[in-house]
Amino acid sequence: MATTEEHLDTEEVKAENREHNEDFLSRKSVDIGSRIRAAEEQITATGLDRSLTHEALMSLSEKVAGLQQETASLQKKLESYLNLPPSLPLARVKIEEVKRELRVVEAVLTREEELESTLEDAG
Repeated sequence: MATTEEHLDTEEVKAENREHNEDFLSRKSVDIGSRIRAAEEQITATGLDRSLTHEALMSLSEKVAGLQQETASLQKKLESYLNLPPSLPLARVKIEEVKRELRVVEAVLTREEELESTLEDAG
């Protein structure tokens, strides 16, 4: 029975400590809240631009990050158009040049294949 009473006493002390801590934290919370309000009023009175607050700057930072991603995407899309000629006749000329280059490459490839075939037949 002595251990039950000791246990009960211990639990009562713990409950009192928790209640004391709860009261302390509650008073501290009220005190900090009033300090924050006073500091905000003081900052507002000195003419703080709301666009310079932490929340506003973080919001702008997120917007900038989004715009940078969008810009990078658009830049990649733009790069595909940068090599295009400025007019339709010039585009046709460019297409013909590329076709000629392709025929030359195909001819070289065909000659190399024929050479390889000849070497295999000889070997």
